Amino acid sequence: MRHALSVALQEYEGALVVVSHDRHLLRSVTDKFLLVAHGKVQPFDGDLDDYRLWLSEQKRANDGNNAIDTPSQGVSRKDQRKLDAEHRLKQKPLYDAVKKAEMAVEKYHQEQRQLEQQLADPAIYEESEKARLKQIMTLKMQVDKALNDAESAWMEAEEKLAATQPA
Repeated sequence: MRHALSVALQEYEGALVVVSHDRHLLRSVTDKFLLVAHGKVQPFDGDLDDYRLWLSEQKRANDGNNAIDTPSQGVSRKDQRKLDAEHRLKQKPLYDAVKKAEMAVEKYHQEQRQLEQQLADPAIYEESEKARLKQIMTLKMQVDKALNDAESAWMEAEEKLAATQPA
């Protein structure tokens, strides 16, 4: 069904806006990305991997800003540091999940690129290489699915982490 949707969107000659968490779908049907952030919509110069890096940078910058926030009214500096430490402790599993998911996505991207390079070699399509081609194609399907699952886990982890951030 996803393949049929991808094909239909690719063949559509008009313009449309696609909003999706399905990174495979976005990779296969979009020509241009828009960034919605800080109350603005602007063209995003990059791909989904660049977006992931942009999100990480935003988180780091946000974490740095949170670390230097002034203490809440009525709370001593000592108590504020304690509250900040407790908050970081609660968020650690979420940061770990994001990091683990990012590493998995990168690993599967590398595997995917290696398999695509093998499939780009014309020699693999010779009759004598039929078994090897079938093996590579099967492995590619498995890696594509694993990448999709890893990307979904990454998005889910990012959403959970974002939900714990102060507004």
